[in-house]
Amino acid sequence: MIRKSTWWLMGTALAAVAYTLLFEVDRDPAPVETPEFLPGFAAAKVDSIQIQFQGTNVLTVAREQARWNLLEPIRYPAMAEGPEFLLNIIAQLQPIGYVAEDEINLTESGLDPPRAVLRLGRSTENGGNAELHLGSLTPMEESVYARVHGRPGVFVLPKDFMRAVPRFTNFWRNPDLVLIGEQWLDADTISIRSGTRRIVLQHQATNRTWQVTQPAPAKLGDKERIEQTLVNLRNWQVVQFVTDNPKADLQPFGLHSPVAELALGIGTNRLATIQFGNSPTNQPGFVFARILNHTNIVVVAKPVLADLRSDPWEFCDHRLAQPIGPSELERIEVAAADRFALAQSTNGVWRLAAPTSLPADQDLAMNLLRNLMTTEAAELKRELVADFSEFGLAEPSAQYTLRTRGGTNRIQTQLTFGANASPAGDQLFVRRADIDSVYVVDAAMRQRLPSYAYELRDRALWSFRPTEVTKVTVVDGDKTTTLQRNNAGQWTRPGRNLNATEISQIEIAIGMLGRLKAVDWTTRGQDKLAAYDIIAKKKSLTLELVRGDQAVTRKIQFGRNSPRQHVYAFATDPLEQEPVVFEFPGNAFQGCELGLFSLAMEPPPEK
Repeated sequence: MIRKSTWWLMGTALAAVAYTLLFEVDRDPAPVETPEFLPGFAAAKVDSIQIQFQGTNVLTVAREQARWNLLEPIRYPAMAEGPEFLLNIIAQLQPIGYVAEDEINLTESGLDPPRAVLRLGRSTENGGNAELHLGSLTPMEESVYARVHGRPGVFVLPKDFMRAVPRFTNFWRNPDLVLIGEQWLDADTISIRSGTRRIVLQHQATNRTWQVTQPAPAKLGDKERIEQTLVNLRNWQVVQFVTDNPKADLQPFGLHSPVAELALGIGTNRLATIQFGNSPTNQPGFVFARILNHTNIVVVAKPVLADLRSDPWEFCDHRLAQPIGPSELERIEVAAADRFALAQSTNGVWRLAAPTSLPADQDLAMNLLRNLMTTEAAELKRELVADFSEFGLAEPSAQYTLRTRGGTNRIQTQLTFGANASPAGDQLFVRRADIDSVYVVDAAMRQRLPSYAYELRDRALWSFRPTEVTKVTVVDGDKTTTLQRNNAGQWTRPGRNLNATEISQIEIAIGMLGRLKAVDWTTRGQDKLAAYDIIAKKKSLTLELVRGDQAVTRKIQFGRNSPRQHVYAFATDPLEQEPVVFEFPGNAFQGCELGLFSLAMEPPPEK
């Protein structure tokens, strides 16, 4: 049984515990809940940003017609990436802490006055303006203090957020030298003044070509060269903004009398004009420029300016033939060492049409056309010429004419080659029929073009099946032999039987001869055979064929090796044209050496 005194002692102990819990034990204050940083914030709804740095410096940008423009300290295009990056960072920003206003010293935290004020402009329906005050870094310098104007308390934001906030007024200024926005894509006129010289490049919308309209006469522009110049201009950036004062003294910058001027436009409407002056002291790779659209003076890299000041010829298309699809042509006429013509049928097959109708080699015909299309002038010798005789063009050494299909056979391109343009003979004068100018072309370009009709003949001399060959006479110097099919169709040789390997090699060699195609035509004329050792070598193959009831003979004679490791040869021509030396394919010759010439026998000893 519990006594009364025990109850009294227990009650006293409970009272002591209760007193301790209520008055003696330290308690942490209830945590302060972090409010939402910027409720309902959306980057796309912000149409202006103003940043006021400590002092009087203010940077203001605004979204105008879907573009960001700098409004303060000067009206100027802004880099869209800068404002958009900041807004996207803010939209994703999550505070890492929050401090009630009565628990922080605003002065010590850099918020009274703030180090910077960030004002985000929004229309009333988009939530109205928001203003963010930025303070100092926290003691550990891992975060930054910030306040939202009109709301109590201080937020602690990640320090990385500050890398998106401009540090000076030019931070978001667009560094592109040529600032014409989307109209850049439509610019069709480039005007370049350099001293007394002016170059004007114009894009022709109808045929999508560029022309060099000045200096006159107009010339076809080099599309790739001009478009690369446009790319260079688009990427040309300011390395330093010097002054925005429209009344600045231009003399120290060499802009009082600019050394060059660039203008871009659409038709007669100028989009941008830039003048160029001297180089800054000790900076020869840079040059001062004045952007007239904004009156400011800047510094830019010099190489693009050097490109703009190139000779007008550098912007011209150096090709001497107008581009055309092969199917649009009907005739190619050549007046060189020979006078001949190629004609193309409606199914696209080329044929030698004059002076004799002969099959043409389709690859060689296309090579001729390709070489004409890619013939380029190395120099514009004289722009306007009345008398072409001094250049040897009144009585040309060669002329190539391309005629289009149709009843009129209109001349599409005509190139006329004249006299040597250099003492070494490595260049020639040339003209186009549609331009009264004289150009200089490398002689190698002319040498790619044929001068004789035989150079375009079909290189497939003949075609026969091995089974049509009944006899082969092999001559190799003083050695000779005859290979003949017997009644069973087997190959035989006088003096001994042929083994299976030898018979197989004979069939391979004859198969190659039946598909013979010259690598290239070399020269023509019976008198040229000796020059290629074709007579001295006394090496030949004579094939006798039977086609139906008709006996046919084909003979081929071989000379020395060509520089390309083929063999010079001469063959009887089924079309009975003049003798032509050609390059016999090296692999086929090796087949003949192995399968035929190896069987030639020594002559019998003299008695």
